[in-house]
Amino acid sequence: MQALNYQKQLLEAKKHKIINILSDLNHLIEMIEGEEIINIDIFCAMLQKLMFEEDTERWFKEHFSKDIIDELFNINKSEEIDLDKKWTKALFEIKHLTITGAIPSSKESQETIESLLLLMNETLKGNLDLVAEKLPSSETFSFPNPFTEKEQEFLKEAMKIYQNNHSS
Repeated sequence: MQALNYQKQLLEAKKHKIINILSDLNHLIEMIEGEEIINIDIFCAMLQKLMFEEDTERWFKEHFSKDIIDELFNINKSEEIDLDKKWTKALFEIKHLTITGAIPSSKESQETIESLLLLMNETLKGNLDLVAEKLPSSETFSFPNPFTEKEQEFLKEAMKIYQNNHSS
């Protein structure tokens, strides 16, 4: 009886793991459905986001109240897919700007930065400033980064210009 119960527990654990993998695959399929071009770096970042979801949630639990955690992580599947589609589009736009040699101070670059900040705030349910305060002290959690060094430099410069132009 003990051996049968042990085998049952092992199979239940495997079943749970398979269900999670299938859920993640369905999420990725829905996310890229209808897209003509998929940037592999962005796709990998989204895959990594799914793979490290528990780590992300653990990091937030270590740094924020239960109310904020509930607000951030209790979203339905369609909202999550919608956000991921918006993120994919935003990340692709940043890559496109650097590939085409856009200048960080250009109108298009600054509009993209504004859209990115709005999306970050939407994703964080209006808690962007609160989360930004905690990030410098975060050394235990590595967030997925789909950007090359050139793209990161572009982002830093464009963000600095945006902040200078919008500081009160």
